[in-house]
Order: sequence, then structure tokens, then C-alpha cells
Amino acid sequence: MSIHPQIIEKDGRKEFVVLPYEEFLQMQAEIENYEDLRTLREEKAASHAEPTRSLDVVLKEVGSRSRSALFAALSPLQPPIPKSLFRDHLPMKTQ
Repeated sequence: MSIHPQIIEKDGRKEFVVLPYEEFLQMQAEIENYEDLRTLREEKAASHAEPTRSLDVVLKEVGSRSRSALFAALSPLQPPIPKSLFRDHLPMKTQ
């Protein structure tokens, strides 16, 4: 990612940074992705000793390959997964 900041000084000291709006949006998305990844890693570390099941077992229990059924089956087993982790990969309906 390339940024083009404009530095605004006040009393000879750097005080503010102005970015083109598109670059700001890119930075904001990168920060959200980083926060989601950090949360996921923390939750994974915290649940390391908990029992797990393979995807095949879960799919057999659910009896369906629908995303909503799969998430419903997984939700009691692990901490909530931030929806933003899936925003670019799995389109979700928001309520």
C-alpha cells in the first residue's frame, strides 16, 4: 500500500497528517484486518486445550453444507468469529 501524506505543521512542529480519502479507507481496512487477526490469535491461544472436531464430523452432524447451518453447529464450540474476517471472502447478510 502506498500513501501520500500531507504534513501540517503548527509552531514549527508536525501537528497533523492529511491523506487522500481512498488511502484513509485502505488504512482503516488494514487496521480492522489486523485487529481481527489479533483477536483470532488470542482466542485460538485461549482455546488451545479445548476439544475439537474435524470438519467432516461437523458436516455429518449438521447434515448440510449451508454456511448458516455450519456456523450454527460451530458457534457453541468456539468463541464468536468476527464477521469482518469473512467480509471479503464470504458474503453475509446483515440484519
